[in-house]
Formats: sequence, C-alpha cells, structure tokens
Amino acid sequence: MKRNLTGLLLIFIGAIISLFISFGFIVTLIGACMLSSVNEEFKKARNAFIGSLCTSVASFFIMIGLSGIFAFAFNMENMYSVGAVVGLIIAMVAVIIALFFFNLSAHKNLMLGCSRIATEENDGLFANKCTGTYGHYKRAILLSTIAVVAFLVLFWVPVLNVFLILFLIGSMIYYYVAQILIIVRVWQTYSTYNRP
Repeated sequence: MKRNLTGLLLIFIGAIISLFISFGFIVTLIGACMLSSVNEEFKKARNAFIGSLCTSVASFFIMIGLSGIFAFAFNMENMYSVGAVVGLIIAMVAVIIALFFFNLSAHKNLMLGCSRIATEENDGLFANKCTGTYGHYKRAILLSTIAVVAFLVLFWVPVLNVFLILFLIGSMIYYYVAQILIIVRVWQTYSTYNRP
C-alpha cells in the first residue's frame, strides 16, 4: 500500500527540537498538517496541535502580565495589584488545564494514528506499543499538570515548597520520558511504514 508519512518525519524532528527549543513545535505542527489526509486520527491530532499552539501563545502573554505586575506594581497595600495577580493566576491555571486537554488529545490521536497504520499492516505488537505509549503519556501529563497547578496555587505556603518542587521535578522527568517514548514510536512508524 502506497503511503506518504513524511509528516511523521517532521513531527519527529520537531519533537526533538522542542525538547530543547520551543520553536520546534512549528515543525511538529507542519508535520501534523501534512499527515491530516492519511487517517482521521492524524487529522484530529493536527486540530489538537493547533489548539495547543493557541493556548501556548495565551500562556505566554499571561506570563508577561504576571511578570510585569510582580516587577512593577506588586504591593500588598495596593488591592488593584493583588486582584490583578489573582486574576492572572486564575487565567494561567485555566490555560494550563486547556493546554493539558489539547496536548492529551494531540498525542492520543498521534499514537492512535500510528497504531492504525500498524494495524493496517498486520503488526498488532507495534500497534499495542503505540497505545501503551499513549497510556504513559496520559499519566505523565496528568501528573505534570497537577504539579504545575498545585505549585501555582500553593507556592505561597512555605512548608509545602520543598514537596511541591520535588513533585514538580519528578513529574517533569516522567513527562520527558513519555515524550521520548512518543518520539521513538513516531520514528519507528515512519521508518517502518513510509512508502511514498
């Protein structure tokens, strides 16, 4: 069966770049767009990657707002500043939760798309590896999101700071391991099933 999976190569390259520089996400998005005609799962992954990009941009501007308030106007006697900080933290938590769902959907559909290709090629073992990889990613992103939200909400409690930081570091390590597993599955799918 003739199948062009060059988009998976771009997702692979973009994901590797994204581990170090966030601009690699653009390469990943281009790869997802190229794959949207291969199967329905890749089309859903593309849409979720676009949603993820939009929420990432929103979080960037919220962080600029927070840093500006902290740098120039944070004064406990100034209720406007306190209200602005609380409002921006609530907005940031909402954006993080939205980013969680977009990333979860993008990676779920990416792995399901790879699994579907393997199933079409009668490679049930690799199809199961792809869905299993998504299971690791789902747990990792859930823990990471909980850790980030807990840190944002509870950072002002000194007793919890060490626990929150350790929880954040541990969940991020698990997240990066899951990301690397996804990168490996994307590469394996591309190198095994690409037939332009």
